[in-house]
Amino acid sequence: MSCLVGCAALGGIPRSLSWGDLNGDGILELVCVLGAPGEPFGRRVAVFFHDRPPWMGLEGLGPWKVAVGDVDGDGLQELVVGVWKKTRLDPVHDKRLFVFGWSQDGPFPRWLGSRLSRPLVDFELSSSKQGHVDLVAVERDRQGQLTARTYAWNGFGFTAIDETPERR
Repeated sequence: MSCLVGCAALGGIPRSLSWGDLNGDGILELVCVLGAPGEPFGRRVAVFFHDRPPWMGLEGLGPWKVAVGDVDGDGLQELVVGVWKKTRLDPVHDKRLFVFGWSQDGPFPRWLGSRLSRPLVDFELSSSKQGHVDLVAVERDRQGQLTARTYAWNGFGFTAIDETPERR
Protein backbone atom coordinates (compact mmCIF):
# COMPACT_ATOMS: atom_id res chain seq x y z
CA MET A 1 0.00 0.00 0.00
CA SER A 2 1.41 3.40 -0.91
CA CYS A 3 1.82 6.02 1.79
CA LEU A 4 -0.75 8.39 0.29
CA VAL A 5 -3.35 5.66 -0.12
CA GLY A 6 -2.68 4.34 3.38
CA CYS A 7 -2.85 7.79 4.96
CA ALA A 8 -6.02 8.70 3.06
CA ALA A 9 -7.63 5.42 4.14
CA LEU A 10 -6.87 6.37 7.76
CA GLY A 11 -8.50 9.76 7.36
CA GLY A 12 -5.65 12.15 6.74
CA ILE A 13 -2.91 13.49 4.54
CA PRO A 14 0.75 12.96 5.45
CA ARG A 15 2.35 16.07 6.96
CA SER A 16 5.68 14.50 7.96
CA LEU A 17 7.23 11.11 7.11
CA SER A 18 10.07 9.03 8.51
CA TRP A 19 11.29 5.45 8.13
CA GLY A 20 12.80 3.33 10.87
CA ASP A 21 12.83 -0.07 12.52
CA LEU A 22 10.77 0.74 15.62
CA ASN A 23 9.97 -2.85 16.59
CA GLY A 24 13.49 -4.25 16.00
CA ASP A 25 12.48 -6.88 13.43
CA GLY A 26 14.95 -5.67 10.79
CA ILE A 27 12.17 -4.28 8.55
CA LEU A 28 11.54 -0.56 8.28
CA GLU A 29 8.23 0.91 9.35
CA LEU A 30 6.77 4.05 7.80
CA VAL A 31 5.81 6.67 10.39
CA CYS A 32 3.71 9.67 9.44
CA VAL A 33 1.83 12.58 10.95
CA LEU A 34 -1.75 12.58 9.66
CA GLY A 35 -3.68 15.81 9.35
CA ALA A 36 -6.38 17.56 7.43
CA PRO A 37 -5.89 20.18 4.71
CA GLY A 38 -5.63 23.69 6.10
CA GLU A 39 -4.91 22.66 9.68
CA PRO A 40 -1.63 24.02 11.09
CA PHE A 41 -0.77 20.79 12.93
CA GLY A 42 -1.56 17.11 12.51
CA ARG A 43 -4.20 15.11 14.35
CA ARG A 44 -2.36 11.85 15.05
CA VAL A 45 0.69 9.73 14.28
CA ALA A 46 0.41 6.51 12.25
CA VAL A 47 2.95 3.68 12.04
CA PHE A 48 2.63 1.28 9.10
CA PHE A 49 3.95 -2.26 9.62
CA HIS A 50 4.57 -4.92 6.95
CA ASP A 51 2.76 -7.69 8.82
CA ARG A 52 -0.11 -6.12 10.78
CA PRO A 53 -2.57 -3.23 10.72
CA PRO A 54 -1.20 0.26 11.31
CA TRP A 55 -0.92 1.71 14.79
CA MET A 56 -2.46 5.16 15.30
CA GLY A 57 -2.28 7.39 18.33
CA LEU A 58 -0.86 10.46 20.05
CA GLU A 59 -4.08 12.37 19.40
CA GLY A 60 -4.37 15.69 21.16
CA LEU A 61 -0.64 16.44 21.02
CA GLY A 62 -0.74 18.51 17.82
CA PRO A 63 2.03 16.49 16.10
CA TRP A 64 3.84 18.37 13.34
CA LYS A 65 6.93 16.26 12.63
CA VAL A 66 8.28 12.74 13.20
CA ALA A 67 11.76 11.21 13.03
CA VAL A 68 13.05 7.74 13.89
CA GLY A 69 16.56 6.96 15.15
CA ASP A 70 18.62 5.45 17.95
CA VAL A 71 18.76 8.54 20.17
CA ASP A 72 20.23 6.85 23.25
CA GLY A 73 22.70 4.44 21.58
CA ASP A 74 21.13 1.24 22.92
CA GLY A 75 20.66 -0.33 19.47
CA LEU A 76 16.88 0.27 19.46
CA GLN A 77 15.29 3.09 17.55
CA GLU A 78 13.14 5.72 19.20
CA LEU A 79 10.28 7.76 17.78
CA VAL A 80 10.88 11.52 18.08
CA VAL A 81 7.74 13.62 17.68
CA GLY A 82 7.48 17.37 17.36
CA VAL A 83 4.29 18.43 19.15
CA TRP A 84 2.36 21.68 19.63
CA LYS A 85 1.07 21.81 23.18
CA LYS A 86 1.28 23.20 26.67
CA THR A 87 3.19 21.35 29.39
CA ARG A 88 2.96 21.29 33.14
CA LEU A 89 6.17 23.34 33.40
CA ASP A 90 5.37 25.73 30.53
CA PRO A 91 1.65 26.57 30.22
CA VAL A 92 1.91 28.22 26.78
CA HIS A 93 1.24 26.39 23.50
CA ASP A 94 4.57 25.98 21.73
CA LYS A 95 6.62 23.54 19.64
CA ARG A 96 8.14 20.81 21.81
CA LEU A 97 9.88 17.46 21.41
CA PHE A 98 8.74 14.14 22.79
CA VAL A 99 10.83 10.95 22.57
CA PHE A 100 9.11 7.56 22.70
CA GLY A 101 10.48 4.05 22.93
CA TRP A 102 8.52 1.27 21.23
CA SER A 103 7.03 -1.95 22.63
CA GLN A 104 4.64 -4.53 21.21
CA ASP A 105 1.80 -2.38 22.55
CA GLY A 106 3.01 0.85 20.94
CA PRO A 107 4.97 3.86 22.12
CA PHE A 108 5.98 4.58 25.70
CA PRO A 109 7.40 7.91 26.89
CA ARG A 110 11.16 8.27 27.25
CA TRP A 111 11.31 12.08 27.41
CA LEU A 112 8.47 14.59 27.26
CA GLY A 113 10.32 17.88 26.96
CA SER A 114 8.96 21.19 28.14
CA ARG A 115 11.70 22.98 26.22
CA LEU A 116 15.20 22.63 24.90
CA SER A 117 17.56 25.58 25.46
CA ARG A 118 15.55 28.02 23.32
CA PRO A 119 12.21 28.13 21.49
CA LEU A 120 12.11 25.32 18.92
CA VAL A 121 11.54 26.02 15.22
CA ASP A 122 12.45 22.66 13.62
CA PHE A 123 14.56 19.55 14.20
CA GLU A 124 16.36 16.68 12.48
CA LEU A 125 18.22 13.59 13.64
CA SER A 126 21.85 13.29 12.53
CA SER A 127 24.26 10.34 12.75
CA SER A 128 26.95 10.75 15.37
CA LYS A 129 30.41 9.23 15.61
CA GLN A 130 29.35 7.41 18.80
CA GLY A 131 26.88 5.08 17.01
CA HIS A 132 23.65 6.86 17.88
CA VAL A 133 21.90 9.90 16.45
CA ASP A 134 22.18 13.44 17.70
CA LEU A 135 19.30 15.86 17.74
CA VAL A 136 19.88 18.97 15.64
CA ALA A 137 17.40 21.67 16.61
CA VAL A 138 16.78 24.96 14.87
CA GLU A 139 16.00 27.41 17.67
CA ARG A 140 15.26 31.11 17.96
CA ASP A 141 17.43 33.17 20.32
CA ARG A 142 16.33 36.24 22.31
CA GLN A 143 17.19 38.54 19.41
CA GLY A 144 15.00 36.50 17.08
CA GLN A 145 17.98 34.99 15.22
CA LEU A 146 17.93 31.32 14.23
CA THR A 147 20.63 28.99 15.52
CA ALA A 148 21.26 25.30 14.88
CA ARG A 149 22.13 23.59 18.13
CA THR A 150 23.21 19.96 18.34
CA TYR A 151 22.13 17.90 21.35
CA ALA A 152 23.23 14.46 22.56
CA TRP A 153 21.22 12.14 24.79
CA ASN A 154 22.53 12.25 28.38
CA GLY A 155 20.54 9.36 29.89
CA PHE A 156 17.65 11.52 31.04
CA GLY A 157 17.24 14.11 28.28
CA PHE A 158 19.43 16.18 25.99
CA THR A 159 22.64 18.17 26.52
CA ALA A 160 23.77 20.81 24.02
CA ILE A 161 27.12 19.87 22.46
CA ASP A 162 27.47 22.36 19.58
CA GLU A 163 25.87 25.51 18.19
CA THR A 164 26.07 27.16 14.78
CA PRO A 165 24.39 30.45 13.82
CA GLU A 166 22.05 30.13 10.84
CA ARG A 167 22.78 32.22 7.77
CA ARG A 168 19.83 34.23 6.57
